[in-house]
Amino acid sequence: MVRYLLLYFSFLCIGAPAFSQQKWTVAQLFHKVEQHYENLKVYHYVSAYSFYENTNSKIPIEKKSGLIIRKNNVIYQKLTGIESINFGDYNVVVDNGEKKIQIVKNKSSTSPLILNSYLNFFPTKKIIQNPDYWICELSADKALLTSQYSRIRFFIAKKDFSLLKQVFYMNGTQEFKKNNKTVKINDPRLEITLLDRSDAKSVTPSLIRSDYFTIKDKKIKPSKRFATYKLITQ
Repeated sequence: MVRYLLLYFSFLCIGAPAFSQQKWTVAQLFHKVEQHYENLKVYHYVSAYSFYENTNSKIPIEKKSGLIIRKNNVIYQKLTGIESINFGDYNVVVDNGEKKIQIVKNKSSTSPLILNSYLNFFPTKKIIQNPDYWICELSADKALLTSQYSRIRFFIAKKDFSLLKQVFYMNGTQEFKKNNKTVKINDPRLEITLLDRSDAKSVTPSLIRSDYFTIKDKKIKPSKRFATYKLITQ
């Protein structure tokens, strides 16, 4: 499941009543969501990941939780033992289970959330109205299912254009590890829900670059915390 989740670390005021009456396109709503998180300089979200056996399953077969934190230009994300920290000029990925740390220079500026990139891969788009949120649904062409996802849904709050939830409908047979055995499941579903914890008193991981690595004579050196970790710089 982790290989799916890492793709969607995948995130985070504007008046509401007038907006709810306006007719939007999916592209316009995605742009508003991206603007919302780009303008937020500080946020703290708990992310809940639920993995379901098929399209209509009610009970998840696996659940995980993570963190998504932003403080100015630093974005921190965590899922189980994997941490990702974007410092703007450098990106760090820490795999605490495998004792590895990857430190690479960012080739271009990165946004905390990019949704419009999905539009090129899903030709069918529609908006489902709800009193409190929009559901933007993207669907792949059934005759040309080259994507591993047949459908994706994005739940967007009408009050501020924040992203409430994402649902990924996977296409075809997928492998899933259960009780130390690999089993095959058909058309599984992944749901990611975001819960705002910006006002809560919670423990925040370090967002200081020197706590992860330093650069001396153009060489990257991990901090003492990661002295025993395997360093990857490519």
